[in-house]
Amino acid sequence: MNDIDDAQIKAEIDSIVKGVKNIMKKVDALKPKEESEQDPAGDRAENPDSSNNSLTGKE
Repeated sequence: MNDIDDAQIKAEIDSIVKGVKNIMKKVDALKPKEESEQDPAGDRAENPDSSNNSLTGKE
């Protein structure tokens, strides 16, 4: 391949990546806010039976 082909391929890939990022932003905007707040890390912190809490309770 020559430099022109490489530059054209890079431009096409950059365009696709930009489009994917736009789509992901739109998908994130459509998600309900409640789902993003209920992540597994937050659930573990509130769970009294989690391993982290049981270890700190025994010390």
